[in-house]
Amino acid sequence: MNALSSRIFAVAVALMAATFSVEAEEEKETTRWLRQLESPDMAVRLQAIEALQTSLDPRIPGACLAALRGEGDTVRRLALRAIGSRWHQIPKSREGDFTAAITPHLRTADEGLANMASRARALITRDYDSPMVSVSRNRRWVIYERRGLPCLIDTRTSTEELLGWPMPEADMFSGFKPRMANREVQPVVHWHPRQEMVALEIFLHRRASTLWVWRYGAGLKVFAVDDLLAAVGHRRDEIREVAGFHAREPKWKGATLEFQLEFTLERGSEEKEMAARLQWNPATDTLRELSRRQLP
Repeated sequence: MNALSSRIFAVAVALMAATFSVEAEEEKETTRWLRQLESPDMAVRLQAIEALQTSLDPRIPGACLAALRGEGDTVRRLALRAIGSRWHQIPKSREGDFTAAITPHLRTADEGLANMASRARALITRDYDSPMVSVSRNRRWVIYERRGLPCLIDTRTSTEELLGWPMPEADMFSGFKPRMANREVQPVVHWHPRQEMVALEIFLHRRASTLWVWRYGAGLKVFAVDDLLAAVGHRRDEIREVAGFHAREPKWKGATLEFQLEFTLERGSEEKEMAARLQWNPATDTLRELSRRQLP
């Protein structure tokens, strides 16, 4: 082995050692939080379940199952969210244990808790007859909300991927619309009746929303604010975005997507609330304005 090869080998060994060290530290930290999840103090359990939400440690579904028997709707809601998001880690042999623990929470008065129970049950059983998930017309694709984003399941391969990118954690109003208060997914997911593509309703912040479109083989199309404004012949400095800016009511018309864009034109002291009907053609990836009216 020459000097260069020796250096490369030494660097590789050092990187492997560093990786193992980080993984060992992460496992130790997860173990600490799992122990906290068994605490009699509800505040401690809540802190633990929040810390474990993004971990993929295979011990988490079982630990969250035990957490469902404790006190506190918030703890139970987060435990159900964690269980549902790890549907692929739960073996078929344990499905009955999990569904038995989840089922009583389907009838609770707490809507967010009931929705998370419905989400968990649908994902674990692969029975997607729940408003907390949305299934494509050919039943190959399933969308649910995870980490504030649309999560796409390919039922043929039992794999999933998050669509888009994480929104700023400081803004609780940004992201996939069902993120707000653990709401239902079906009302804001719009599948094409014949093609493998879907329009998704997305919050940018409290007063602005847009659309994303996912297409099989083409990935994600994001309708940015500037692109929407260009389609109606305006710039950002011509609108009063704080008054509201919303792309809404998407509908598939043949091969195209039509939707309404609502915005406020600001010219000097004059303001006009407008609604424009836009059409997007997936074949050419072009937006055009179909009509416009002033809102009363």
